[in-house]
Amino acid sequence: MRGNGVLLQRSTRTSSSILQVPFSGCGAGAKLGVSCDFQPCFRRILQMGVHTAEVFINVGMCCFFSQQTDLMWSAFENAFLLCNKEQLSVLYYNIGYIFLCSGEMECARRCFRLSLISTGNSSPDALAGLAHIAYFEKDLQKAITFFTVSVSSTGKEEASLDTLYNLALCYGEAGDYGNAFKYAQMAAESTNSLGAVDKDVKDLLARLNVTINAL
Repeated sequence: MRGNGVLLQRSTRTSSSILQVPFSGCGAGAKLGVSCDFQPCFRRILQMGVHTAEVFINVGMCCFFSQQTDLMWSAFENAFLLCNKEQLSVLYYNIGYIFLCSGEMECARRCFRLSLISTGNSSPDALAGLAHIAYFEKDLQKAITFFTVSVSSTGKEEASLDTLYNLALCYGEAGDYGNAFKYAQMAAESTNSLGAVDKDVKDLLARLNVTINAL
C-alpha cells in the first residue's frame, strides 16, 4: 500500500512507495512541507511572527519525520488552537497518519473519524486512511469501500494517484481484475501530465495484463 502525510499546501507530490508494506515501515509519505530539509524554513517563518495553523502543522510533520517527538506534539497543540474546520480536518488526518505509521490502529481510526466529522464526512484523505486500516486488518471489502468513497468524494479526475493505485491493488487481491485494471489505468492517466507513468503503477498494470491474459 502507499500513503501520504497530507498538508494544507499540496503543490508538490514527492511520496516514495510503500508497496504492500505496513505503515510501521514508513519512510514514505513526505510532501513538500514534511521533508526534513524544510524544517529550518518553517522555523524561520515562526521566528518572523507568522503563527498560523498551516505553519504549525508543517512544523509538526517535519518534526515527525526527523523523530523530534516532543517538538512535534508542541507544534500540533499550537496548530489546534488556531485551526478552522478545514485545517482541523487536516490536523486530525496528519495525527492519524502518525499513529498509523506507529501501528496504533485504534488511535489512527479515531483521528480519521474526527477528520471526517470536521468536514461533514467529506474528507477523501481520512477515508483513504480508514481504508488503509481495513487493509491491514485484512478486510479487503471494507478497504475497497472506503477507497471507492474517497475517489467519489473528489471525483475520479481529482482522485490522488495513491488512492487510485491502492484501490486497484485491493481489487486485484480480491480477484476482481477488471476493476483492478480500470483503476490502475486511471492511476496511470493521472501521472501522464507529469511526463512519465509512476513505476509502481506501471508494474501493477504489467502484472494485471499477465494475469488477465492467462485467464
